[in-house]
Amino acid sequence: MKYRLLTIPELQSVEKEFVQFLASHSIVAAEWEALKANEPEKVTGLVSIFSEIFWEKALSNLSCLIQRHPRLLRAYRADGPRIELIEIRLSEATSHRFSDDESWHLFRSGQLTLNELKAEVFKGNKNAGTERNRELFTLLERGAEPCSCEFFDQLTNAITPEH
Repeated sequence: MKYRLLTIPELQSVEKEFVQFLASHSIVAAEWEALKANEPEKVTGLVSIFSEIFWEKALSNLSCLIQRHPRLLRAYRADGPRIELIEIRLSEATSHRFSDDESWHLFRSGQLTLNELKAEVFKGNKNAGTERNRELFTLLERGAEPCSCEFFDQLTNAITPEH
């Protein structure tokens, strides 16, 4: 399996799509209940197939991610097979934290600058090739969250030549 099985809460959140998937395999509600009771391996197989389809579609539509830690922010942008990274590390000299809601709001709104944060900025990119979706999945599993690409662009624009 390329990705993990969806959890029960995740499946519940995409119940409509899962029901459509089952219907496309000619499985109606009564048959699904019978399968759950009598053929758990078949149920696992169907959930596995649906999970793969779900993840592949979701990851293909995903472009930008952020990962916040108290003193570290990583923002990713995946355009095609290329994944860009902006990493911002806060100095020990600042009392601000990316994990603090107030500091985060001030930073996101542009009221708190990189200079005021005494931040170090690093940029990089890699060609993920055919493994783009797998790379994004790994980032999600490690705590990254989808974000707007406008935020990534905002970070790009905030980086001055000295950063």
